Amino acid sequence: MKQPTPTLSTLRACNWSLNGSRAATKGRNALSRRQAETARDRFLAALQPPPPTPLAATTASFPQPAPTADLRFGQLAEIWRRDFVEGQAGGRALVAASTRAKYLRHLQNHVLPRWRDAPVQEMRAKPVLDWLQRKVSPGI
Repeated sequence: MKQPTPTLSTLRACNWSLNGSRAATKGRNALSRRQAETARDRFLAALQPPPPTPLAATTASFPQPAPTADLRFGQLAEIWRRDFVEGQAGGRALVAASTRAKYLRHLQNHVLPRWRDAPVQEMRAKPVLDWLQRKVSPGI
């Protein structure tokens, strides 16, 4: 037997429930407000992502970085040069050849002569900015 075409009044009287069946929203068989809210809350709880894993559990499998108390700027610059300036991803250089040459030239000629032996932990912005200002305008 063919289902009758729904009219506007029957569409208003019924809604699709969360499990795909129709549930009455008006009349004797309608869900109460509390039942509807409970069904909504269960549905939304099922959509929630799992709680985040505690940080201690996620970092346990990764090697911890070496303490930086005795790390010198020259050592940090070497890591940067190896991993970024000369690094590759997917068989391609991360930095263009001309940019690489410029970075290395500035590092060797300007930055390392001044900062090579500076402890990274003791570096502060003010001395570095003062040094940069003197490099840019040596007459001051």
